[in-house]
Formats: sequence, structure tokens, C-alpha cells
Amino acid sequence: MSSADPDSRIGTFEQLISIAITNRLKEVHTCLPGFIVSFNASSQLAEVQPAIKRLLIGDRIISIPKLINVPVVLVKAGDFTITLPITAGDECLLFFSERSIDTWIDFGEERKPNDIRMHDYSDCFALPCSTSKPSATTSFSTTDLEIRNLAGDTSIILKEDKNIEVNTPVKVTITAPNTLIDGNLEVTGTTKLDDTLEVDGVSTLNADLGITGTSTATVDHLSAGKSGASHTHGGVTSGGSQTAPPT
Repeated sequence: MSSADPDSRIGTFEQLISIAITNRLKEVHTCLPGFIVSFNASSQLAEVQPAIKRLLIGDRIISIPKLINVPVVLVKAGDFTITLPITAGDECLLFFSERSIDTWIDFGEERKPNDIRMHDYSDCFALPCSTSKPSATTSFSTTDLEIRNLAGDTSIILKEDKNIEVNTPVKVTITAPNTLIDGNLEVTGTTKLDDTLEVDGVSTLNADLGITGTSTATVDHLSAGKSGASHTHGGVTSGGSQTAPPT
């Protein structure tokens, strides 16, 4: 190549710039899929493994080292949060901050970074999610909002038709000083009342009801069509037997 050829010199210079930019971009980390290796429920920090390996010169392939003290992104605002039972092997999406997050993790406030690094593996956030085809959620609803387990047999569903469903193969426990049901109550199945249940409205019970204790009807109750308020037992004499049916 002749040094007198200006086009050749410009081409070589552009190639060098392109190579330099490409090499620099290899160390600018943005986001990667990964896996949870371990999770500390107290600090909500995790050890994670990036799921994409690095390709080096000479077709060498290496794993990115595990990343430690990674904040796990959970939904939290005001006095409320949504927690998840994060376990080893869960898929996650890894994000890399443009600046060091060490002092932010420790103090949770606006502070000067303790390092000048940028877009580094050390400054990672992990968002638990299903990202690969093998971990895709089965029986995915395209109409309703669901909070559910992967098996689908335990769920809270806000349905498109405005109904709400709670499904479980075990039981639903409500712990509260008072439980208010404002509307009609329909129960199908076996019902057990261990304490006080107060219902304002019309209630339909399609099941056997066993009561241990006193049953009180303020106004009246009907049994087989007969009034409990006016029900009497007649024809009974002391030491004798009933001589007439109850009325």
C-alpha cells in the first residue's frame, strides 16, 4: 500500500477507529438474562450467574463470573410491597447501572459514587422473570389478571367479566377482628364455624350445617316449613308420654 494513496490511509484510520469502538463497547454492559444462584431474604441481595457466555479471540468461550450482592428488583411503594419466594435456579433479567451503585446499596440515598467505573458487571440489578421458552408460563390467561402458582391450582383471579375467583386445593384462612360480607352469601360444600360469623344480607347455604353451641334467631326460623317462634309440644303429661304430635 502506497503512503501516497490518501484513500488507503483514510480507510485504515476508519478501520482502526471502528475496531477501537467495538472493543470499548465489549465492556459496556447493558442487560443480560441470568439465573439466581442464592438469595438473602433479609437484605434482598442475590448472587447471580449471567446466562450468556463471552466469545473471545480465537473462538474461545468463557463463562462470566458469578455476580454478588446484586439487588433484586421487587415491586414496592409507600407502605406496601409484593414479595416472591425467590429460589436458586430462578430465571432473571440482569441490568447494569451506568455508574457504581455501591454507596447507594449501603445507604439508600443520593451520594457520590466510590468508583469511576461505568456500565460494569459489578453494578447489576436482577429482575425475577420468565425469559426463556422452557420456563414460559403454561395456561397463560389472555383476558384475566392472575396471581397464581405455576401449576395453576392455586390462584386469585380478577376476571374480565369483573368476577373475582380464589382457588386452592387446601383452604382459605381469613384472620381479622371483624369480617364483613356486604351482599348475598352462597355457600356450597361443608361449612364449619368455629367463632362468630355475621352476615348482613340474604344467605343461601347449600350444604349440611353443624352447630356446636347455641343457635339464636332474633325474629324467627322455619324448619320444614314450621315456625320456630310459634312451635309448641302438646299432649305431654308429667311422668307420661307424648299423646299428641308437636304443632
